[in-house]
Amino acid sequence: MVKLIAVFLYLTVLSFCDIRNMKVPSWMIWGGMACAVFEFFICEVQKEALARQIIYECIRSILPGSVLLMIAYTTKKAGEADGVLLMTLGLLYGYRRILISGCIGLCGMALVSICLLAAHKVRKETKLPCIPFLTMGQLVGMLIVPL
Repeated sequence: MVKLIAVFLYLTVLSFCDIRNMKVPSWMIWGGMACAVFEFFICEVQKEALARQIIYECIRSILPGSVLLMIAYTTKKAGEADGVLLMTLGLLYGYRRILISGCIGLCGMALVSICLLAAHKVRKETKLPCIPFLTMGQLVGMLIVPL
């Protein structure tokens, strides 16, 4: 329960920064990643898993964020912080939940974009902050895929 509250507060602060400036402090992103890596390996060691299983689970958990990070670097249509944040959440919650949460968040972003474009409130080139939608997806994902 403490982990859920801490992650939600972390995501909320990042969302406000992303909405306000369209940038998030890099120390917050990398600090969150360091905490997630530490927590991931502590939990896996407590499970007494084999090294091969730990590596496999780690790769599987960061894969969605890695894909978003590659898209960010190649197309410049997404922020690098969004990919790193998705990798962080993947380490914290596992691949299954992060796939569902990420898809919900990105679908929510697409729906809002379509509505704003249809209402002629934004242009095609307008950038929307992604982290608030990932936060929303994470909250809805908690209801769909329990821990």
